[in-house]
Amino acid sequence: MPDNIKNIPDMIQAILDRNKGFIAMSKLASQMSRELRDKLGVKSKTPVKILMKKLEGILEDRFVLRKKGSTQFLMTPCDPAELVLAELSPSKPLSPKALAAMLKPFARSDIRAILNELEEAGKIKTLYNDKLEPQIFSAEIERHIDETPAVTPEQPGEYTRGKFREGFEELDKGRVFVRICDLRRKLNWPRDVFDGMLKALRDKEIIQMHIGDEHLMTPDEVQDSFVNELNYLMGTVTWNVR
Repeated sequence: MPDNIKNIPDMIQAILDRNKGFIAMSKLASQMSRELRDKLGVKSKTPVKILMKKLEGILEDRFVLRKKGSTQFLMTPCDPAELVLAELSPSKPLSPKALAAMLKPFARSDIRAILNELEEAGKIKTLYNDKLEPQIFSAEIERHIDETPAVTPEQPGEYTRGKFREGFEELDKGRVFVRICDLRRKLNWPRDVFDGMLKALRDKEIIQMHIGDEHLMTPDEVQDSFVNELNYLMGTVTWNVR
């Protein structure tokens, strides 16, 4: 490869790095530096067919082309599932439609298959918002919660799982769902201790919390509910182990 073009793959890789690892060929020339366009002999609005002809033999095996509809995408070789996970966060879930819009080289059927695979592998989880729209987020949440709930030196045996269960069952009375605000008020534990117990039991899958509708709650009830790591208001709790 001539010296004047041997670093072109590195320059193209820099463009892909700025664009999450892929770019439509129709936009590639416009994002090239003047130096790169001069090396290739193209302009910012050079047609895709001509640009691809110019890149023949230069891209080698370092990149892949993926066609979606009539659009050609240039991509860095990767596992598509990694691209999906890179868009997700434990704290900011995305809808499947939003994911599909971000991952333009992939058809919705591809995204669906990837999400199903990741869900089965336990790498993503799905919650539903108030409109019953699925919200997908990364399950790779670092847990910094001690499974043993906090206690005070003065009252070492007061804040136990047994006491928590007793309070739940007194409110349950066969209804299955217990409002978190009611349980918090009944136990009257320090807020951080109560929240710590909720998290510990949830992480061990002993309880399950459910999203609440703040429009059906008083401000005090909202305050006494629980906001999880995803900033969702959790209104009720059920006990999974009977």
